[in-house]
Amino acid sequence: MSGLVWRRLLTGVAFAAALVTFTAGPAQAATERCFTEQYSDGARVVPGSDNSHRTRSVGRQQAAKTWDDWVWRGRLDRCPSAPGARECQFTISESKTTTSGWNIGGGVELGNASSPTKKWYNVVAGLVGGYGRSTQVSTTYDRTVTVSPGSSVQPVQVVVRRWIQGDYVGGWVRTNRTCGGYPIANTVYEWRGEHRFGRWTTNQRVHEFGSFAINGRLT
Repeated sequence: MSGLVWRRLLTGVAFAAALVTFTAGPAQAATERCFTEQYSDGARVVPGSDNSHRTRSVGRQQAAKTWDDWVWRGRLDRCPSAPGARECQFTISESKTTTSGWNIGGGVELGNASSPTKKWYNVVAGLVGGYGRSTQVSTTYDRTVTVSPGSSVQPVQVVVRRWIQGDYVGGWVRTNRTCGGYPIANTVYEWRGEHRFGRWTTNQRVHEFGSFAINGRLT
């Protein structure tokens, strides 16, 4: 077939039989690869990871407001509320380090990259900023807090989060054509750089801080 160039691809997972590139016109080009069923796992879309064919995650929507995730609450001190009681002073002096996930409540849906073994889950999950990672919140408290009778005070650590939703762009799309030779016929996949698939949501970390809660409210 004129204009077709087949090259051998050698990888540790024995995924591809060949790479073919053809040019349909001066400004149009398509890249095809021959994937074994073992490599593609039957997915309609296989994420790309090499420099010239790389799937990316794109945020499509985010909440206008952030929310406070209280990742740690220290000892609760309460000022007595007996008749004639006076305001109380509590001296809080301690250091605290808490490990907190970046994406509390987030999730990944593979969409057309789904397969029997969910082989591509970790690949696409890793494309979302901070997904599956954690951060350490370190705070030193050294302060005297004055509260009125009947009130409480408590040191807290807060991670400020924002809800974000997006999808994935760019992937190897399965065609209805076979490739390779006897006895096993493999499948041709075509690279489509703007193809959208899947879905992800995260409650991403924006920043963190330490504070005090008076009667359950941040000061």
